[in-house]
Amino acid sequence: MGTCTLTVDQTKILNHKSDSRHADNDWISLVVAVNDKVILWETAPLRNPKFAGQSQLNIFGDGDVAYPWGFTLPCKNADTVIAYYSVINLASYAYEDQLAAASQFTEQVVDVVGAFYDEAAQTALGSRNLDLPDVVAQLAADASLFDLFASEVERLLAAAFQDVLGPVLKQLAEWAQILITGRPDCNGLVLHDYLIFKPYQPEPSLLITKTYEGPQNNPDCGEPPHTFLGMVMTRQLDKIENGPLRHSGRVYQKVGF
Repeated sequence: MGTCTLTVDQTKILNHKSDSRHADNDWISLVVAVNDKVILWETAPLRNPKFAGQSQLNIFGDGDVAYPWGFTLPCKNADTVIAYYSVINLASYAYEDQLAAASQFTEQVVDVVGAFYDEAAQTALGSRNLDLPDVVAQLAADASLFDLFASEVERLLAAAFQDVLGPVLKQLAEWAQILITGRPDCNGLVLHDYLIFKPYQPEPSLLITKTYEGPQNNPDCGEPPHTFLGMVMTRQLDKIENGPLRHSGRVYQKVGF
């Protein structure tokens, strides 16, 4: 079996979400689905190398760069692998209570995105009666169908954050603990996005760089947060699935965004 790997080599806090007097505690929420099954979900603190080996709370200020993070998981060549990721700030509350709130948010993401593959496939293929192997085969064989599928995933995720996950995060951030005295409530979303490993892609590896502007609803928390991510998507194909090697050479296709 092959593998898909996402490596976020660089997470740079261009400007953080909190006010100028305080720094952030940021948490990663990562949920990965292979076709219609959620295979991996993790909640982890974004770690600051400045505090390596110390009993600090992984706080972040403007210009700080976090340790790399990501995943590797097994998949077949024709599988669609979708990674949903978020970064949230919970620094306005006691650190010992932040993990519970961040983990609950990740669980909510799992519940919401678990149905996205089926819903998007039904829209793209126009059928509710196809078995999973048929869906996988059609999405792998037709680029235009896959583009419709990917567009629907994007729409579903945007609607979910608007209608479900955004309100859930707000509720969890407010519930986490009594606000630390004198600190403005700057909790909430820093960024969210998704990446899709198309069937048989990327080959070769794909470098993606993006800068995100997050929401900022409290004027006491300064400007909206901006975060730069440098990411590498890699797919290791299973050569057995591809059949015997041939001597006619290989064709490389450049994939870009």
